[in-house]
Amino acid sequence: MLPCVLLAGKKSASLGNINDDSAWVKQGLAWAKKHKPRKECHKCWALPLCGGGCPPCFQYAEKTNAKLVRANCEIALEIYASFLNNPEDLLVLSGVS
Repeated sequence: MLPCVLLAGKKSASLGNINDDSAWVKQGLAWAKKHKPRKECHKCWALPLCGGGCPPCFQYAEKTNAKLVRANCEIALEIYASFLNNPEDLLVLSGVS
């Protein structure tokens, strides 16, 4: 088990094996505690939606990823707003009429 697919191949990032009882769950919780959102994330309006993004992802392209995450959050809010007052409209997406 890995905390993120971007860490594939990095043995030090392994949380353990899925077949090893729940040891990997404990390791995952410890990993999450150690990798909190960055300081600049605490000022961002999108933090409640993205949770600070993916730590490994930000290691590669910090500013680009922050812009991308915020754009995704804006789109998510637009989608949410369009169904907020008419949740039955979501049935169209499931093919139920």
